[in-house]
Amino acid sequence: MHLVGIPVRDDLIHELVRLVGDQELADKLETAYGREVKVLALDIPKRETIIRALDDPPPGLEELRGVLLREHGWRRREGALIPRTSGFQTAWTRVGSARRRS
Repeated sequence: MHLVGIPVRDDLIHELVRLVGDQELADKLETAYGREVKVLALDIPKRETIIRALDDPPPGLEELRGVLLREHGWRRREGALIPRTSGFQTAWTRVGSARRRS
């Protein structure tokens, strides 16, 4: 399966399911795997969940973490985040159009 544009081996999808700590995301990954989905789209909050889960990535998931971190950094630099609330904590997630340059 491809996540954020890179191939992720089946065994690593199972490892990611174990690590994410988000039942909705785990279910989405497992369902996609079971249906043999080739490319799985993830929204920004799910991508951020994976970044947190891969703070110390196991072998084979380093590239996924790196791509997600670079993408997150780009969104921050370009102003593509909006505020969202998760539980008791507010995080900043930017989406939509990026800042326009003059």
